[in-house]
Amino acid sequence: MAKKKIGNFWSKRTKTGEEYWTGVLNNGVGGDVPVILFHNGKKEEEKQPDLCLYISERREQVESNIPF
Repeated sequence: MAKKKIGNFWSKRTKTGEEYWTGVLNNGVGGDVPVILFHNGKKEEEKQPDLCLYISERREQVESNIPF
């Protein structure tokens, strides 16, 4: 099976030292989708996911929402 790259991630750390990843997924239609990936800090059972992926706002969108 051929592999097709659909995104990139960068490893980062919070101020408290927790590791997380930021990245982009290329959906092939509307361009890149910014995402952020965290360890699941609420995992209590083996069947629960290890990681949680969220869509994040683009930096330009965040900055354009600042009222000053």
